[in-house]
Amino acid sequence: MHSQAHYAVPPTSPALAAFATANRDLISEDLEVRLSIAGYLPSDDPNNLTEEEWMTEHNVTKLELMRLRSLYAARRKHIKAARTNVGGRH
Repeated sequence: MHSQAHYAVPPTSPALAAFATANRDLISEDLEVRLSIAGYLPSDDPNNLTEEEWMTEHNVTKLELMRLRSLYAARRKHIKAARTNVGGRH
C-alpha cells in the first residue's frame, strides 16, 4: 500500500518563498512551485544538478536555469562582500 502523504502543491520553504518573492521578476510563482518540488533552497548551488537534470527531472527551462544561476552568483558575491567588509573593520 502506497502512502498518500503527498501534497497536491508542496509547501514552499520560508527561505524559498522569501527568495522567490524578492525576485518575482525572475522567479515566477510556477517556477517557485517547481523549485519547491525539487527541494531547492536559495543556499543551494543550482550547478549541483546538470542542465539536463533540471530540464528533465524538474521541468526547469534553460532560461529559468540561467536566471537561477545568475541569482545564486549575485547572492554569493553579496555574501562574500559582506564577510570582507565585516572582517576589515577593527
